[in-house]
Amino acid sequence: MTLTVSPLENVGAEISGFDISDPLTDEIKAELKSLWYEHAILLFRDQCVFRRT
Repeated sequence: MTLTVSPLENVGAEISGFDISDPLTDEIKAELKSLWYEHAILLFRDQCVFRRT
């Protein structure tokens, strides 16, 4: 799975290319952590943040 990173105008980045409600692999976790350190703010648009039942 490849993440798409789009830097925002002033600070942060928009991240897409995965479903935040699915279990995250160690690879995705490491990439998100690195992006967070780099951009400080991560934006995930159109994601369902409620647990699926």
